[in-house]
Amino acid sequence: MRSPVAFPKLRENHVAVAFVVVGVVILLPYLVIPSSDDLSSRDVARIAEFQHLRQTVGETIWPGFGKGQIPLALVKGKMEYLFDHPSPPSGYKPVRIPSYPGAVFRRKGHTLPRLAMTAIPVGGVLAALMPDKATFDQVASVLELNSDSSVLEAAMSGGVDTVDTAVYEVVAIHEGFHAFQIKRDIARLQRMSDLPPGSLDEKLFAARLKEAEATTEITKLLRVESRHLALALAAGSPGVRRDEAQLFLEARAARRQATAAKAEGLTIASVAVHENAIEWCEGMATYVEGQTCRLAAGNSYKPLDLMAGLSDFYGYASLAKSKDWSLDRSADMASHARSYVVGAGICLLLDRLGAEWKKPAIEELLPLDELLRRALESR
Repeated sequence: MRSPVAFPKLRENHVAVAFVVVGVVILLPYLVIPSSDDLSSRDVARIAEFQHLRQTVGETIWPGFGKGQIPLALVKGKMEYLFDHPSPPSGYKPVRIPSYPGAVFRRKGHTLPRLAMTAIPVGGVLAALMPDKATFDQVASVLELNSDSSVLEAAMSGGVDTVDTAVYEVVAIHEGFHAFQIKRDIARLQRMSDLPPGSLDEKLFAARLKEAEATTEITKLLRVESRHLALALAAGSPGVRRDEAQLFLEARAARRQATAAKAEGLTIASVAVHENAIEWCEGMATYVEGQTCRLAAGNSYKPLDLMAGLSDFYGYASLAKSKDWSLDRSADMASHARSYVVGAGICLLLDRLGAEWKKPAIEELLPLDELLRRALESR
């Protein structure tokens, strides 16, 4: 899977560790983040809360997400722990943890040769992959965070050395949703994300796209586009919402055409495929993040009692506020990060239009803007 979508590419002879989060890659030597190999009661509480949160609010957000079995692989020190996997591959040994309601296994070594937050196949089953919380804190503290593109980037509320555990939980939900959305057909998703035949290679494409989007013309067009999406979401009447949604699609088509004309080798099709793939994968997962924050902040959701013993858990209410992005600012973001925000915005708009979009999004791998176009045509 190419790295802008869901899975990091694996290369031989890694000298450093790449920690991938919300489109940001940080190269770190393996030994800069010391971590005990043994699970603590806090580690167990966090993974139990992840599953409890997913199972409690997930079905409301997306049919099947709460009920389905989604394993989680936790990297801690030199060990990898596997939670709730139906049939662990050879090398994993069972671990008895009375405070955890599901099965836990562990092995020495890592499935990936680098640290990442993603979804990976483990024994033929897609699992969310997370580092332990101490590693998560250390890496987050060196990121230059921008509050527009992810819950992680908006919630360093515990200080420079600590991230609120609620952030950790919701990022795990994001990666767990990747396991849910992708599990049907990884190869088909790969084809969806591949640039059209004859396109530039990925590195050159990214450079040319960055060059085009740095121009004043394209920046202005991006602002028009994102403004129409914001107005559609904020509309007080169905008619205005539909009108603004249509203007958003028209502005998007005009901006893609202008972008393709700005740099040699870009085409309308390649720009569309690039954006659609990230919006489908990361935009939908970011939408699930935001809906999880909203529901978990409500009075009806109760975190596990185990969470009361964590001094870095402040609840979900502040995260719900951090998910109220300004789409107007998305025009100033790089293409990859912008697609998280815009993709999530399109998902919310589809909800507000009353569209039945979630089943075809997963089963047919339809781009979000195509689902929006169909929703507008059907009424």
